[in-house]
Amino acid sequence: MNFIWIIGRFRWIPEALLWSRTSKSDSPGGVQFKKGWKMNRSSAWRIGIALLFLGARASAGARQQQPTSAVSQTASNAATAYDGKDWAKSAKLYAQIVQAAPNPRAWCRLGVSLNKIGENDKAIEAFEKGRALGLPPQFAEYGIAVVFVSKKDQG
Repeated sequence: MNFIWIIGRFRWIPEALLWSRTSKSDSPGGVQFKKGWKMNRSSAWRIGIALLFLGARASAGARQQQPTSAVSQTASNAATAYDGKDWAKSAKLYAQIVQAAPNPRAWCRLGVSLNKIGENDKAIEAFEKGRALGLPPQFAEYGIAVVFVSKKDQG
């Protein structure tokens, strides 16, 4: 059995299904593919290893890229504050984001943050604006319901 590289995976396929060996007079140690091109095994390994290293290098470079725009840096800081449950900072940063580049998730997170700091009317408005921009109804309605429950507990 030999292997063949098919779109990022090794596939173990019997030789008879993929290629036939050439005679030693045609290409010593080589393999003749049915489509007609020849490659010896050491060349195939070198190409495979080179592609493996290039792919690893490209993915490592993509992971090291940092957000460059001011909005993406603000979004990163807002997400950190939200995850750390620093609701006042989160509300401030998400308010900046929805002013610069409104999106449903930012409106939802702004609504949650505003609810947590007690600004319930603004939180309801944020959830409604998020729903208008495409926030799934179950998230918007759940957020509004949580705000109404917290209003009832306060009043």
